[in-house]
Amino acid sequence: MKDIEEILDAEAEAITELLEEGYTKVKNHKFMQIEVVERDSKKAWNGLKKEYYTLPSKKVLKLKPLKQLEQAEENINKVDD
Repeated sequence: MKDIEEILDAEAEAITELLEEGYTKVKNHKFMQIEVVERDSKKAWNGLKKEYYTLPSKKVLKLKPLKQLEQAEENINKVDD
């Protein structure tokens, strides 16, 4: 169990380092893909001050499940039927 935790920790560190280095897509075998996308700025309402303000654009992470996760989801839904 400890060996598995070390492997997963190393994988998480590697993914984090790649994203910090500027990679925009990181694929984790057939499990998932992590992509950096830029969200546009938008207007938001501040209900306490009764005014609009602008949320700046920023980069966010988008997780896309790949084949292995999609198959797991299908299997989960088959069991529930």
